[in-house]
Amino acid sequence: RDHFKIAIYFHCGGLDLYPAQVTHGKV
Repeated sequence: RDHFKIAIYFHCGGLDLYPAQVTHGKV
């Protein structure tokens, strides 16, 4: 499920947004 979102983010070029959201979500 998360992999799908990650794949979309990468395709959308949200590489910078992906790690940022993960860090904020974990914290």
